[in-house]
Amino acid sequence: AGVVAAGDNVQSGRVAPVFSVSSVSGFGMNLLRAFLGRLTRASRPFAAASPSDAFCPLADDDDAPRLVDPLPKVHFAVDGVYEVRGVGLVVGGTVTRGRIQVNDSLLLGPDRTGSFSLVAVRSIECKRQTVRDVRPGTAATFAIRSLNRRAPLRRAYMRKGMVLVGEHDQPKATRAFEATVVILHHSTTVSEGYQPVVHAGCIRQACALLSISGDSILRTGARASVVFRFMYHVEYLLPGVNFLFREGRAKGIGKITRLRHDIS
Repeated sequence: AGVVAAGDNVQSGRVAPVFSVSSVSGFGMNLLRAFLGRLTRASRPFAAASPSDAFCPLADDDDAPRLVDPLPKVHFAVDGVYEVRGVGLVVGGTVTRGRIQVNDSLLLGPDRTGSFSLVAVRSIECKRQTVRDVRPGTAATFAIRSLNRRAPLRRAYMRKGMVLVGEHDQPKATRAFEATVVILHHSTTVSEGYQPVVHAGCIRQACALLSISGDSILRTGARASVVFRFMYHVEYLLPGVNFLFREGRAKGIGKITRLRHDIS
């Protein structure tokens, strides 16, 4: 009863349960597992573009994203790809928008040319248990198959950073984006041509800094609106998403404000 009450009330911020466990004998592990099993995600949006989101440290009235691209109704970020004998291709990740059910038709991509492939969800597993559907905030794995017989799915086609979106969402990959950034640390200065590695969710790719609004150089603590361009291939991004960029010991954070489909 105490575990149930603690799991239901821990999100209030007034309850901090303490468990006595042993990694040798396993004492108390059943209570800890029961507690973790009752935890639920906070009801905040995962991929929202509202500037009032509490989890966005850079949000203010001037940085409200311009929603040229509508947000997808379904969004699943792929962070792992597996090939299971007897099952086929399996993708793992987290549902950030919408509800996904078994036998749903989804678009998988983008590939390195920016295209999306129509696939079907054959089965879903969550916490090693077969389930019929998953909702936002849930980490799950999907067994998928291609609905195009002429283009079967292959392991070499898959990569981290790809997404599954709704069949009717009309996704469009982009090569460049505008963002508001803050330089957390840099030993010298940042200027146009700077090439850090951008981490946006599951996406990890080197980007080139094309332009800086206002100042021509940025130092530690500086804030500016900039344009980044992926150096190798297109990615699927959502406006309003936070990201981290780094190069050596230099680090910065940012928030995507607009996708630039006019830059190739």
